[in-house]
Amino acid sequence: MSALPMPLPAPGDGPRAYPITSDMPAGHTVVYVDDDRHWPHLKSGEYVLIDTTDRAIVFGELYLLRQHRGPMIWQICKTPAIYQEVPGSPDRPTAFMRPLNNPPPRKLANGTWDIAGCHFSDGPIYMDALVVRIIGRVVGLFVERPYDPALGRGRAA
Repeated sequence: MSALPMPLPAPGDGPRAYPITSDMPAGHTVVYVDDDRHWPHLKSGEYVLIDTTDRAIVFGELYLLRQHRGPMIWQICKTPAIYQEVPGSPDRPTAFMRPLNNPPPRKLANGTWDIAGCHFSDGPIYMDALVVRIIGRVVGLFVERPYDPALGRGRAA
């Protein structure tokens, strides 16, 4: 059996709006969103706050993951039943990574599939391989405060 802790249960109400903050707690970092993979929860041009101290997997949550081509935000999900059986490893649990905005492909008049706008999933991946790639969990949207000369901090106009 795997020595990894089992993922916590997903929130019952599914994906939610993230809180907006201009505070940067210790152990957090900010990442720029440059696409619409997680729209409407995260929009292109926004900054997300990542809690690098929170790496416990909760299915359904968004995480910043270390990948071959650089860090990427993914939703970590239960492995779909069709992929549950990974040959030779019944005691190694798996997960899937997918974007929140994943519209299904649509069939065109000529019978082919139009995948424009679709974002593909990644997985199944063994949980023990996934855990070491997690940088942190998405916990909010970050908006820098306007510059306040009295405090000497914030973003210059």
